[in-house]
Amino acid sequence: MPPSPHQGRTRSGRDEEALLTRLRPVLAPAAFLAGWTFLGGAVGMVAGALLAAVSWRILGAAEAPAVRRRRELLARQLPVGVQLLAAALRAGTDLQSAMATVAEALPGPFGEELARIGRELTLGVPPEQVWMGNADDPVLGPMARTLGRAQETGAAVAGVMEDLAVELQGRRRAETERAARSVDVRASAPLGLCFLPAFMMLGVLPLVAGVFESLSLLK
Repeated sequence: MPPSPHQGRTRSGRDEEALLTRLRPVLAPAAFLAGWTFLGGAVGMVAGALLAAVSWRILGAAEAPAVRRRRELLARQLPVGVQLLAAALRAGTDLQSAMATVAEALPGPFGEELARIGRELTLGVPPEQVWMGNADDPVLGPMARTLGRAQETGAAVAGVMEDLAVELQGRRRAETERAARSVDVRASAPLGLCFLPAFMMLGVLPLVAGVFESLSLLK
């Protein structure tokens, strides 16, 4: 049986994590040599040892690019997926059927996660245990906590999911605007550096020269 796309992406993430781990025995000594060569002597050895330790720790804790890309795509799909779930529930579909429908209609990480949760519910895992198990997830947490609270309070699931969809869409727009502003700032920084020499030559240096000239006249 060929591997599913989810299995392929998971295996890719594990492979990248394994590559980072395998590079540690090479890059950590290289960091030590760089510190020792640059500073020399006992100070260089201490600095090199610190660089090697930091490199070892960072490479061990580094997140695989495939895992990060999947999490970012899941975050982008979450508002749309929750809105589709709310629409299916509003049409009278029960939660498990709605999850199965959205999982098929929305390929990608969100559909895969919905299918996984649906399988747990189908296997008889108590719903409160399922929601609690996903409540701390950095992306799926809001949906899991909302469904858990709805089950505890008896609130209409369709209504709370619609409210959550509106909240997630607003949060996503705010994050997009914030990212756009940060891009503008990062783009303007090199431009400012380009104009800095001209500003120093035409603005600051004549002012400094004028101050020194006025001080010499006062003597």
